[in-house]
Amino acid sequence: MRGVDKYLAKALEYITDNLSLFSKPGSSAIQKAYKGYVASFGTIVKQSGLLPAVVLFSKSSEDDENTRRGDASKRPIVNAIYAMLQSETNLVDAEDQPDLVSFAQAHQNSSLARREVIYAAIALKLAMRTFEIEK
Repeated sequence: MRGVDKYLAKALEYITDNLSLFSKPGSSAIQKAYKGYVASFGTIVKQSGLLPAVVLFSKSSEDDENTRRGDASKRPIVNAIYAMLQSETNLVDAEDQPDLVSFAQAHQNSSLARREVIYAAIALKLAMRTFEIEK
């Protein structure tokens, strides 16, 4: 858990500062969909690799005609993970890697980058549990 610990405070801070990205307008509860999204992200990274997982989660629900109306966008998950990596590791070169997709492209064969992304996703999942989740 030591790897996750360094990201936990940043995950809590990110959700607190950006709660509106995770909740419906006028609500302070995190949309239930995000609980599932963040839970599946690490598994997808392990099974498919860093770049495919990040690309899948970077696509907005508005861009996908197969997405049901009302589904929450997965982008806040990748934005949160990128912000956590940017503040807690020296792996991110913000100038050359302005988002998680470019980070994943640059580090797609790096087991260290993959591990750090998974740690950040786990920290985000744990941090979300401290907030109210819609029913």
